[in-house]
Amino acid sequence: MPSCACGPTRSAPGGPCSPSPATCSPASSSNCCRHSPWEGPYLDCIAADALVTADIAAEEERWPRFLPAATGAGFRTVYAFPLRLMNRAVGGLNLFHRERTDLTSSQLQLGRGLAVPGPTQEHDQRRVERSPSRRSRH
Repeated sequence: MPSCACGPTRSAPGGPCSPSPATCSPASSSNCCRHSPWEGPYLDCIAADALVTADIAAEEERWPRFLPAATGAGFRTVYAFPLRLMNRAVGGLNLFHRERTDLTSSQLQLGRGLAVPGPTQEHDQRRVERSPSRRSRH
């Protein structure tokens, strides 16, 4: 799949995003999240639990703080796929492109597949949510 940078982000419900340590290009894609943790395609894809695609330069009103960070890093297009865990969006897989990019349907399908956690991750999340120390905080 063509992409010049990718980076997963995570977010608590209603909270800011934070770049995941697995970011592929820490000098660029994760800086977009650091400079605009309260707005951007990654948060929109989590809130809508849906793919967000954008020509970044056209989104000045929508993401006024994200735009300078993204264009300053040389990005033109972004695809943000929701990362789902236990049937809810908990993060986003963000693919940044330096040129106007239209992904094919098979590339979009691949992106959706990459954004689905494996059974081990889901099992680990369930174990954490069921742990006695977690239940005692609620």
